[in-house]
Amino acid sequence: MTEEEYKKTLYEISEILKNLEKNLTEKIPKKVRQEIEHNKAKNHEFQYDASKSLYNQNMLETTKKYLTMLYLRFWSTPEEKKQTLKAMHQNG
Repeated sequence: MTEEEYKKTLYEISEILKNLEKNLTEKIPKKVRQEIEHNKAKNHEFQYDASKSLYNQNMLETTKKYLTMLYLRFWSTPEEKKQTLKAMHQNG
């Protein structure tokens, strides 16, 4: 991933986090949230569409991967994490 793509990904993540329930965003360590805000692109065009589900947003593939990482690290239960990793392994 290029630095530009990384910054655009962080911008999209930042916009998505603004639209999630506070209890989910608070599960992400403050240091990680600060890293996102500090390093995100300043002029990327992305708008969260509340009428669509999270993974049906018009977002970069890297943003989907980053969201999956957030889910696995901070939001999923151990059983959900196990099932997700198993599905990811099966789908390559």
